[in-house]
Amino acid sequence: MHIPSVLNIIGNLLLVLGGTMLIPMGVALGLDDGGKALEEHEVLSFFIAIAAALIVGGTLRTIFELQVDRVGNREGAATVTFTWLSFSLIGALPYMITGAAGLTDAYF
Repeated sequence: MHIPSVLNIIGNLLLVLGGTMLIPMGVALGLDDGGKALEEHEVLSFFIAIAAALIVGGTLRTIFELQVDRVGNREGAATVTFTWLSFSLIGALPYMITGAAGLTDAYF
């Protein structure tokens, strides 16, 4: 198995996740929900999760080189598995930071 290619692909996908997390963040900040504004720590928790996705993704993409000719079924299975795990962890960060849920509840 060619692990650097797997980590490069996961890095690229984390960059996409960080970018797509900006969309609901912008919508939440732009909508008026009847005068009940988002609290500052809620906004900060999303920015931390977005920053984590972008930093980790950028680091993985920069450090590890993708060799397309070495990516096969095993690398594909590893990529899917570890992408699901990393996306779940990044998605759980806002809940854990705000204290809305613990690690187990936020992750699952």
